[in-house]
Amino acid sequence: MKRLKRGAPPAYIDRTDDEARQRLQRWYQTGSETFHWNDKRGGTQPVRDAVRALSGDRCAWCEAALGTRLQVEHYLPQEHFTNLRFCWENFLPSCEACNKAKKTWIPKELEGRPLIDPVLATGESTDGIPYEPAAVLGPITDRFLEPTLDDPAEHLAFEPASISFRAKTPIGERTAALFTDKSWGTLFGKLFKFASMYVDPALEPHLKESLAMFGHETIVRTIIAYLRSFQAT
Repeated sequence: MKRLKRGAPPAYIDRTDDEARQRLQRWYQTGSETFHWNDKRGGTQPVRDAVRALSGDRCAWCEAALGTRLQVEHYLPQEHFTNLRFCWENFLPSCEACNKAKKTWIPKELEGRPLIDPVLATGESTDGIPYEPAAVLGPITDRFLEPTLDDPAEHLAFEPASISFRAKTPIGERTAALFTDKSWGTLFGKLFKFASMYVDPALEPHLKESLAMFGHETIVRTIIAYLRSFQAT
């Protein structure tokens, strides 16, 4: 996993723009069940493309290359937080496997909390808590990683010797528990085999090409560094 930087939302859902703000408010007020994050505008999909750009077309958790397999995932599940259904700060890019692993899990501290998209906070009496990840998630330790808020390296470490993740914090522990099920053992085996092909530093250009198609760069490079350490001794 890598730390991701969340920039401003795409113009289509930019709350600072009058037209976009009214559009978002209309979606929420009408209870729209349409997947508006897949809307097309001028031959592009502005929200989907912006979510993809957050991670360079990689899953926010396992770093798998996405391409057409990109799923726009809600960090806080829309099933529980309908007023965050179109919230830019709640979107992350995911592969199908991580999406399924995450399911609709939420921290106990957030159960029943009336979180809302800031676009619904009109400045008058607002029945809800505007969602600001740092303020809402920051104090909670029993939750999984949010890569645009958390630095994964502070919470998890991949250890090639045991072919597993080592949790450094409760957040890392929850993340490993949610995302590293039995299927990860098979994936780790494949990544180890893949990495062993590129131990020679002279193969770096070919490695970059392969990672562009395959993904999982953090784990692969950690394995390569581990295998190179044996050559140096």
